[in-house]
Amino acid sequence: SSSSSRQPWPNPNPKRRIRRSEYMEDALAPTALVRTSAAWIMSRAEHVTVDMEKLKELAGICLGYLGDSEDKAWDDEGLHYTADAADNGPLTAQFLFVVDAINFCFWPCPQLEYAELVGALKAQLEKDPAALDADRLAQLREEELASWYTAIGVELPELAERTRCLRQLGVVLRRDFGGLALNLVRAAGNSAVELVHLITGKLPAFRDESMYRGRQVFFYKRAQILVADLWGAYGKSRAAGDGPCAFPDIAELTTFADYRVPQVLRHVGVLKYDDELSRRVDAREEVRAGSDEEVELRAATIMAVEHLRQEIATQGPSLISAEVDWILWCYGEERRDAMVRITAVFQSSTERNRGGLAVRRRPPVQPCPRMSPYAVLSCRVSSP
Repeated sequence: SSSSSRQPWPNPNPKRRIRRSEYMEDALAPTALVRTSAAWIMSRAEHVTVDMEKLKELAGICLGYLGDSEDKAWDDEGLHYTADAADNGPLTAQFLFVVDAINFCFWPCPQLEYAELVGALKAQLEKDPAALDADRLAQLREEELASWYTAIGVELPELAERTRCLRQLGVVLRRDFGGLALNLVRAAGNSAVELVHLITGKLPAFRDESMYRGRQVFFYKRAQILVADLWGAYGKSRAAGDGPCAFPDIAELTTFADYRVPQVLRHVGVLKYDDELSRRVDAREEVRAGSDEEVELRAATIMAVEHLRQEIATQGPSLISAEVDWILWCYGEERRDAMVRITAVFQSSTERNRGGLAVRRRPPVQPCPRMSPYAVLSCRVSSP
């Protein structure tokens, strides 16, 4: 049956509203792990540095991009399906979970950008409201997924992996959440941080983790993008707590360490690469997933945006990291032909996690020690 005809579960914790303070001091909260990981990596980084003077200049660019609005709207271009979001309907959440389950690996196909990735899914849902039902996702065939994109002239890369991710999503939603992504959202008790925890706990494909110098480090890019997308579609225009995605702790999200934002940061001079990494990126050589260079690029992106957010607040409105990310992403989309693409860095198997539905055992690792994410970036910054 169609997702639109199903009734969402009752919220299992209807009176529970997770306060921001509950996670602010929790070193194991997923967003805290991301910040701590990035800070720890950058205190030891050898290949990537952050230019703080250029970062101040970028803050002015971001403010100019905002203009007089003091707000960055989510999805200005109307790319996403949001027809039932105003009524807290389930289809928008179902759509966004599907989008972000396969939101990786664009570089092998010159015809594929984010607009095409989203547009094909939106067209399917508008044609058939049951197209993204959990039952159908759980049985999705590669040929069917491919057909959604050949209809718009795109050969979807990593087809088997994307199909696997969607089938995994369908199985988990059907088994644990009555088939509805919105039920998974409600189970988070109106907390963005708890929702990141649930997504990474229930869906192995979203466990964006790596190893750096013998320690496990965390990025959780697509899980955080998904939470921010849900907030943008359902909750951004509402008071905190008004609806399932009006997360009062949304500011706990970090930026999303993807390929476009570090492109922008390097393009404007905020990120500095060492000579060898610069040569490889400029030559469009692949940077191996999980390598020190890739991990440092992602950590530097997170820490740069954390400081950029603070710098913007000294000059203008107070923005959360997700909003700064949206500004940088849109800025980069407008200038993407002028920027050097970082091949295979942020769409690799490290980010996708090839684990199946069962949680795979990992060898023992040392988690990053707890430390302030704002205390260490100065160890690895460069002067103009």
